[in-house]
Amino acid sequence: QQEITGILALLRELKKIDPEFPLQYALCLTEIAQCEGISLTALAKRTAMPLSTVSRIIGALSKKRQKGRPFD
Repeated sequence: QQEITGILALLRELKKIDPEFPLQYALCLTEIAQCEGISLTALAKRTAMPLSTVSRIIGALSKKRQKGRPFD
């Protein structure tokens, strides 16, 4: 019950930022929060999403990438 309450609170906060925030993005963010520094391959396995999808999501979430700057 407590975990579900936490998940709902997170989803509500994300909705405040962007009402159309994709669930796949939220899933990636949640996994990253639980395991900072996780590799893309491990993240893809944990989320059961293809590596290419996870890579695109992380790119879209990156502030540097959104501003058109390359990753360091």
